[in-house]
Order: sequence, then C-alpha cells, then structure tokens
Amino acid sequence: MTSGRTIGFLSDFGTSDWFVGVVKAVILSINPSATIVDITHEVPNHDVLAGAFALYASYAFFPDGSVVIAVVDPGVGSSRDMICVKTQRWIFLAPDNGLLTLLLDRESKFQIYRITNDRLFLKPVSKTFHARDILAPVAAHLSLGMDPAEVGPRTDVFTRITVPKAEFDGKTLRLRLLWIDSFGNLITSCENALAREVFSILGNQLIVTGKQRRIRVVESYSQGAREELTAVEGSSGFLEIASFCGQASKLLEAKVGDELLIEGA
Repeated sequence: MTSGRTIGFLSDFGTSDWFVGVVKAVILSINPSATIVDITHEVPNHDVLAGAFALYASYAFFPDGSVVIAVVDPGVGSSRDMICVKTQRWIFLAPDNGLLTLLLDRESKFQIYRITNDRLFLKPVSKTFHARDILAPVAAHLSLGMDPAEVGPRTDVFTRITVPKAEFDGKTLRLRLLWIDSFGNLITSCENALAREVFSILGNQLIVTGKQRRIRVVESYSQGAREELTAVEGSSGFLEIASFCGQASKLLEAKVGDELLIEGA
C-alpha cells in the first residue's frame, strides 16, 4: 500500500454545528496537503448500522492508500476502544462498536490496531469529541505515511454488529430498510442477486403486505410513473424501493430499520 493524501470522512455530526469543520481543521494543521472527501455527515444520530452501510457503499471507490475516518459513536468517552484497520488498499479509523462490520465482511485480509499512542493525540483529550482529538490527528499522520503499527498494539478482538439479511422462502421476501437517501429511496437489506432470483419467481408485480401497496419491478427510476412505487437494483448492490419524482419513504410511511414483507401481487 502506498501512502496517500486522501482522507475520507463519514459521521452522524450533521452540518449545522462546527464539529465537521473542526475535524478537518485539525487534519489540515498537520497535513496541509491532504484532500478531505466528505462521504456523508447525515448518518442518523447514533445509528451504527446505518453508518456501517453508508461506509460499505462508498469506501471501495477511494484511491489506494486512502485513510477513512468513520464516526458514529454513541459510546464516546466510555471504555470502548478506538481502532485502526489496515486492509490491502485502505486504512480505516473508527470507534470499536461494529461500525466497520460490513466492510470487514467483504475484505479478506486486514490487520487491526488499538489506537493508544497518545503522543499522536491533541491535548487535552475531550471525553466528548474523540473525532477531533484522536481520530483527526491520527488520520493526518497516517496520510503522511506513518505505519499503522505506530498507533498502538495489534489486536484480533473487535466488535461486530448483527447485520439483517433478507430472507426469501419462495413466496415472501422479508427485508429491512438500511438507509433512506435524500430522494426518499428505500435501500433494503436484499442484495441485487437475491432480488433477481425473487423477481424470476414472483414476477414484476409485487405487493408490500401489511401496507397493501403495489410495487412494479423496473430497470431505472425513470421507468416508473410519477409517484408509482418501483423496485430497482441499486448502485450500492442492494435492492431499492423508489418512486419517480416522488418519495417512496413517504408513500410507504417507512423509516430506517423497518421490516417489509413483499409477495407477488
């Protein structure tokens, strides 16, 4: 892995406060040449699973050698560890709360280090802002070529979260909503490959049981009629429920974490 200057940044901080800007300022004070890419700062507050999905959907598009900070950290200031994960192509920094579960399920080779080298931290370290005082300076030093082994000791122990999987019994597709994007599209836990199998059996006319809303299978958003609910293979690799020029989330009165049951119409 070559040393890169790109630093990705994902969080649940939002953009109305100073948090995102201060983290970037700390990085640039150490590495003024860093290129900081905002993945998103609109992860639902404290939703580790949603953050894990957003990271999973985006990280593979970063240049080799990039360092990625991921912060969804309801346990900030507690005894939970902060970890550094080096894969074959990238380095990730995150609280050890399962935020890296999905990407580590995909990556076959990686090393994990506990971030304990306080010589790299800002002083004093706040109990409520580890992204600023720990992750930002560590990321900056890594982007300048520091060996990840310098952040602290190697470990094989890390936290995983349970990631809901879609299930299909030949009649009913059971899935959960992992993310709702700004267009109101519902990104589900059903991978595209399984969705294709489901459609081959159930056909392209579906119904959300319990809500009694029909869904039509299409290949692109624009193939749907205005305000019609459609099912489309998403760019993240997971089935989406969408509505052309509408908000599927509003039409289904759905939120992240909801379970949906889908059958043939």
